[in-house]
Amino acid sequence: MRRSFISITIVIISSLSLALASDARINALGGNAAYWADDDQNIYLFPATINNFQLAQISGISGGSDGDYYNDPIPSGAEKALFLFGNEGSTKWGFIIDGTADKMVHMAWGNGTFGALFGIDMNSTDDGDDKLSNSTIDGSFGMNSSFGELGVGFTMLSDDNVSTESDDDIDGLGIGVNLRRNQSLWVFDEMYVSFGLGSASIGDATASFMGLSANLFNHWELNPNTTLLFVLGFGFESSTANSGAEGADDVTGSEISLPNAVLAIETNINDWATMRAGITNKHAFSSSTDNGTTKTSDNGASDFSALFGLGFNYGGFKLDMDLNPGFFTNPVNHITGFNIMEPLGTMATISYNW
Repeated sequence: MRRSFISITIVIISSLSLALASDARINALGGNAAYWADDDQNIYLFPATINNFQLAQISGISGGSDGDYYNDPIPSGAEKALFLFGNEGSTKWGFIIDGTADKMVHMAWGNGTFGALFGIDMNSTDDGDDKLSNSTIDGSFGMNSSFGELGVGFTMLSDDNVSTESDDDIDGLGIGVNLRRNQSLWVFDEMYVSFGLGSASIGDATASFMGLSANLFNHWELNPNTTLLFVLGFGFESSTANSGAEGADDVTGSEISLPNAVLAIETNINDWATMRAGITNKHAFSSSTDNGTTKTSDNGASDFSALFGLGFNYGGFKLDMDLNPGFFTNPVNHITGFNIMEPLGTMATISYNW
């Protein structure tokens, strides 16, 4: 049950967007489902979208624990299964089985207008000397209104950690809010705003985090087979941590990122194959840290990423996968099967829609 303080803080921070909604398709198109309203990953950001889908899906499929099937064919354990069903316009139900968060209950519900997700996990061990336990509860709720689509969520966790003593207990809380609405401004037609905060403690050590982002985006139909997404916005983050040691000072940090940009393109090669490419860039307009003794500030650094993907429609099911960039520089080897040490992709999602 032992978890580091940093990893617990990351778990709490990850709840700020309700979920990291990024399956194979979304990951290749900028990493955020909020910009692609037709994608099923929206249920984790805006739970009311549960009412839009009838779906059986297995995601996170990998050839090996490090993505290298040839050298490590053991499954990664990151797979997740999602099953959403119900009559159109009436009650929808869903079940989620997650290999990375083995929860006792993880369900979804929708009634045509509203939607909700709920998960709970409880674990305990008894080695004869100590009885330890941990629990996690999370939930989210979504609704649609004339103002826009709203999603709110929370996560709470507690853990006895490695002993029954209270000085190493772990506690955490995170909440998040997402809003998407039509907003005509400049060349953009839509807006996405996300806010979240979280706190965690282990014994006397504490940490807290707050984040806010606001983004404008639009889709351009370049031709009947190609859609281009462009996103422009800003973000603000602040954090405070204290080691809990006697006399320890708070370590604080903040960052303003401007601009945050996403450029993504999805092209239908034919009626059964799709190519995807996504570029993201977060520019640090201003950042600072203060550990009680030293204050530092800087600006100008950028966090850049480029990801690619493929989609296949096999009639009975859809397959989405990431794409090795080496395909573009050496396509013959990948197409003819001489890419043994560089697979075409490392992660895939299979979806059955009806």
